[in-house]
Amino acid sequence: MVDSFVETETTGFLGNMGKSIMAVPIGILLFFLSFVVFWKTEGRTDWSKVAKSSVEVPAATASGQDGNFVSITGPLTATENLGDPEFLAPGDWIKLYRSPQMYAWVETVKSDSKKKVGGKTKTTKTYTYDTKWTTSPKSASDFKVTAGHENPAMTISSQEFVVATANVGAWSFAAGDASLPSGDDLSLSTVQLAGKGATAKKIGDEVFMGKGTPDVPTVGDIKVSWSALPTGGTVTLFGQASGGTVGAYMHNDEDRLLRAVKGNRGEAIATLKGEFKAMGWVGRVIGFLMMWIGMTMVFAPLHGIMDIIPFMGSVSRGLVGCVTFPVALILSAITILISMLLHSIVAMVVITLLLGGLGFFAWKKKQAEAGA
Repeated sequence: MVDSFVETETTGFLGNMGKSIMAVPIGILLFFLSFVVFWKTEGRTDWSKVAKSSVEVPAATASGQDGNFVSITGPLTATENLGDPEFLAPGDWIKLYRSPQMYAWVETVKSDSKKKVGGKTKTTKTYTYDTKWTTSPKSASDFKVTAGHENPAMTISSQEFVVATANVGAWSFAAGDASLPSGDDLSLSTVQLAGKGATAKKIGDEVFMGKGTPDVPTVGDIKVSWSALPTGGTVTLFGQASGGTVGAYMHNDEDRLLRAVKGNRGEAIATLKGEFKAMGWVGRVIGFLMMWIGMTMVFAPLHGIMDIIPFMGSVSRGLVGCVTFPVALILSAITILISMLLHSIVAMVVITLLLGGLGFFAWKKKQAEAGA
């Protein structure tokens, strides 16, 4: 059942100006933090390059290479079985992730603001309440309208289970300390249920518990699904060898690597390279947006004054946005380039040599002119 509640609020000119003035220091902070984001993004470790320097060792025999940074390709296995103590009997998995959902009340807020002559703002908020499946049900106290929208406490939590020790061929490593491949949705067709799962209803690949039915659930009903990383898949393990085990490899005494990646060594390195590029673009986009939004927020008091005539306020926002966009784009590109150069030793050496050469050339030219 869906119901809604509408709330209307009017903010005067002085109230809007106060909010506009408060936006200025926030905008300045965002602007300067964008440089930190660019610097951190370009200074990340490219693990694909580091991985190429690893010593490729056979998986069949776990010996030698003590202290070396190694890569081992082979089947991912474990000597112990893994299960979910509350729901699933142990099986051939390296990692399990439990994902519960509750049928609960969910609040959706839609806000619509309109500028009025004189610098006022009329804001209409519509609070809509509907029952849906959600992984994070809220307490009624968090809702605008609490009556009739009570959710019971979530009695089952999401949880990850990992075997204590895993193996790649004959080499072992602490699975809980390693970064492992993500799992796939677990099919319950061949899985033995245990504990609460044995008394619950199995509907497809989910376990259902509650007073209602899967087709007509009631508030408080819960369904649980899992993702799993099974044994037997081919992975490449990167880490530091020590006595037949593989531990974390420290790069430059600050970055730590103990990771199993799906596929052979070449495929694993390609995966690491793809992740590095993707996260690089994510960081650059975030940095640009922080810079652009921060620059526009500095002009918020101007917009507040222009809002006395709503049309003029809209025009000022559009003009400021159009002007600051290319400025932020160019400044972001320059910052990214400088960050890339400063984080690259080779580039810094080349720049130093070029500057030194230019300086020497200028000095020789000045000497020649003085001699003439």
